[in-house]
Amino acid sequence: MVATPIGNKWDITLRALQTLQSVDWIAAEDTRHSQKLLNFYGIDAKLISYHDHNEMGMAGKLAGKIQGGESVALISDAGTPLISDPGYRLMQACVAENIPIHIIPGPSSVIAALAISGLPPIPFHFVGFLPQKGRSNKLLEWQKLEATIMFFESPMRLVESLQKCLDVFGDVDAAIARELTKTFEEMQRGKLSTLIAHYTAHEPRGEVTVLIDNSHPISTSATDLDGMLKKAMEFMTVKDAVETVSHEAKLPKRQVYKRALELQKEMHGEAE
Repeated sequence: MVATPIGNKWDITLRALQTLQSVDWIAAEDTRHSQKLLNFYGIDAKLISYHDHNEMGMAGKLAGKIQGGESVALISDAGTPLISDPGYRLMQACVAENIPIHIIPGPSSVIAALAISGLPPIPFHFVGFLPQKGRSNKLLEWQKLEATIMFFESPMRLVESLQKCLDVFGDVDAAIARELTKTFEEMQRGKLSTLIAHYTAHEPRGEVTVLIDNSHPISTSATDLDGMLKKAMEFMTVKDAVETVSHEAKLPKRQVYKRALELQKEMHGEAE
């Protein structure tokens, strides 16, 4: 298993180059993309396509080649294979057949983003790509984890996803890593509300990694929250009260809104 650059072609180890030069086959996610890297380093190798759509069948075939005495290197389009890339089934096939697996370590966009984010590095929880459907439910699951939450996101959905994060995690510290190691590398840091405002005004492009600081448990007690909401709801609408209190208490809007509705019912009951 060989790690390849995540953007800058020079970010590759000598051992990786030596391995790619010496193996019989290179299993690549996108052979056309990988061929450019091999051409850059003058590596003449036999490429074989290995991606999400053919992984089920190719895993066994590649394991068979290895058992037949041939050597295979697995690479992805960028970074370390298996990290939101195909390869897991091939690893399973090799383990099942007691085929030795060797790692040629190198770049990882996840570790690179975490290292320069300025957020707590341990523990962290990487979840791959945020699902297109059921995102709010997934975020609510991860809100229970006291860790830095990391996920990949499409630039087209970034602002919407950040807004959902604000609703769930509150206005916590966060970071956005974009196009790491490339010409237009960017790392934006700040509160979620600040990042939402930034990317609403500046349309993001390229590959995006989102990091959310959920390492500190919410300390506002239920009694404090009730008091803040009751005071705010005396002269604000429920919506405005939730907005104000969630920001001041650094609590998820969803949690504050639910409690505000409960208090509203209680207050109306007392009035009757």
